[in-house]
Amino acid sequence: MGAFNEYHLDKSVYVAYGTVMFFILCLGLAGNLLSIPVLLHRDHRKKSVTSLMLNMCVVDVLLCSVGYSVSISYNLVGKEMEKDDHLRCGWIAFINCFTGIVGIITLTLMSYISYAGITTISVANAQGNKITLKNKIMLVAFVWIFSLVLSIPPAFGWNSFVPFENGISCHPDWVSQDPADRSYIILLVIFGFFLPAAIIFVCYSKTYCFIKGSSFPINDSNQAILKRQVETQKKMLRMTVAAVTVFFLSWAPYCIVSLMATAKGRPVLSGAASLFPELTAKSSVVFNPMVYTFMNSKFRFTLKNMLRLNYNAVSPVSTLVMENSSSNVGTPAATTNS
Repeated sequence: MGAFNEYHLDKSVYVAYGTVMFFILCLGLAGNLLSIPVLLHRDHRKKSVTSLMLNMCVVDVLLCSVGYSVSISYNLVGKEMEKDDHLRCGWIAFINCFTGIVGIITLTLMSYISYAGITTISVANAQGNKITLKNKIMLVAFVWIFSLVLSIPPAFGWNSFVPFENGISCHPDWVSQDPADRSYIILLVIFGFFLPAAIIFVCYSKTYCFIKGSSFPINDSNQAILKRQVETQKKMLRMTVAAVTVFFLSWAPYCIVSLMATAKGRPVLSGAASLFPELTAKSSVVFNPMVYTFMNSKFRFTLKNMLRLNYNAVSPVSTLVMENSSSNVGTPAATTNS
């Protein structure tokens, strides 16, 4: 039967893996399905990164419902993915690859928007740069089209979707030594990992330098508004940093092991250890709702009220902002800025 069976696992291991994946699926679905109506609430829906946060939730729901569910149906009965099951294997590999790229590109755009938001706040532009609805739609469309273009080539013969050596799931062929297959892997890791990671690093580095080196020249009339806007942007920045961090921590083991396999031309892990990178990557669907909940007090407020069937409640912070904005109408600063 060849090398494929050298990494075969005991039936109980497949069942255990499927059980863990079932819990990840349930937590991922619950967290992201709850996050969607919260982000659509009037306290959140007009924020510059909300459309991208919604995009992350939608793609994670998609992955759980039509990706994880397919592989779990194999795992829970103790079966390994078969080489001859091209359609099922191809779908699992594609949806995992596609949604992973959607995730990192979305986080890259969120990082840039956070950087642009905090560096464009000024006395004359206390709200910072606003993103129009049309631009939000275009950004989300770009993420999906870019991710599709980058993840679909194996379905048409440039590289291929193959089972893991242990048969637990499927992925692009990382170990092939064919020049064409390796060229696709190089393209995938550059545009699907290293370039987005570099952009994220540059954005956060520039943002940090800007915050450390800037003093905002403000007078009494606009001090409260400008200070509040800066603090809001800082909170959004901390949340996006946390989301990026947990995403990379989740995917790093899988990426490292896959790149090592490409370099060596063979898998670098065997037995139960080979399951760890796959599980950490797939657990990423659980963490974003946790980040939103723990890092955003207004998100927590809306979520609590939604669970209490009081969805229309408005955060006290939003009410205070509206009152302060109203009280500034007619002042010299407000008249000037209008």
